[in-house]
Amino acid sequence: MDIPGTTLATEYGQINSVYNDSRLGIAQTISFPTVYTRQKALQNEIYKSSLIQIESGEARLKKDVSELYFQILYLYEKQSILKFTDSIYAVFAENAKKRFDLGESNALEKSLAESQRAQIAVQLKQLQQDIEILQMKFQWLLNTPVAYIPQTEVLDVNTVAPMDTMQFNQHPDIRLLRQAVLVSAQQTRLMRSKLLPDLSMAFNSMTMKGTGADNVFYNRSSRFNSVQFSIGVPIFHRAHTARIQSSKIAEQISENQLNMRMLEVQQALKEEYNRYQNQLSIIQYFEKSELVNAEKMTSAAQQQFNAGEINYMEWVLLMNNATSIRNQYADAVYRLNQSKIQLQYLMHK
Repeated sequence: MDIPGTTLATEYGQINSVYNDSRLGIAQTISFPTVYTRQKALQNEIYKSSLIQIESGEARLKKDVSELYFQILYLYEKQSILKFTDSIYAVFAENAKKRFDLGESNALEKSLAESQRAQIAVQLKQLQQDIEILQMKFQWLLNTPVAYIPQTEVLDVNTVAPMDTMQFNQHPDIRLLRQAVLVSAQQTRLMRSKLLPDLSMAFNSMTMKGTGADNVFYNRSSRFNSVQFSIGVPIFHRAHTARIQSSKIAEQISENQLNMRMLEVQQALKEEYNRYQNQLSIIQYFEKSELVNAEKMTSAAQQQFNAGEINYMEWVLLMNNATSIRNQYADAVYRLNQSKIQLQYLMHK
């Protein structure tokens, strides 16, 4: 409660007569009890806002950590694809060298094979640097001296349950803005209560040396006490009324912000869910068809090249197509996981 300080007063001199008297007084002014009740209600709502802000920060941190986690797994998958491709080119480069030594092929085939491996080596080095940077960011987000890294290097497909369109109400931003409306409403109620009168109480103790009205002579050891009670009525309240109107406008602004944010989050949730469903269908298509074709393409290219049915350039084209399919699948899985993280954040799961 915001209670003004207690007033202590003393007075000495010819207060009542030619004799010197002394007066001691203590006074306290308080607002109308309703003011303190509404002050407490306002502070309770502010406290709840603080708790939601903490929860909101934790939700954003969880989202950031999850995004970074799957980004690291995504780079691991890219690294795995490159290593697999490099292993194939390594075998081919060795065969190309043997063919060149035996005079069965020209220097171009050998040079192209070595060039492909060199390009892969550069990409692997760049990927490793990117992974190390992300791992440092991951450690920073976790705020730990231990360098934690994902235990698996497999980019799994994460699926979510069907969306409930009303779950956006649990989004931290929505809850925080809804709480801001309650704070504004309590602020307005508090401002209105301050138009109620102030209450003042005082206690005075003084001496009155001399003959009193009862024809008795009193010296300085005799003290006379009195109690005073007063009410402070706010007659000039135009400025405070203006502040109340300003508080009501702030309350309306909070409500408008809440409504706008609810529409934004609801729309974002629908769009993200549609994006998630599209990515899921793409992944299902890759798993049923394209990944199988990539395996067949890799195997057939090796067999046909060894049998002399295709030349080196045709072999490279087939291998690059197979690698492109694997990369596209990894990209789709990464986008799906990122979409799931965003959905979980919007639904506050």
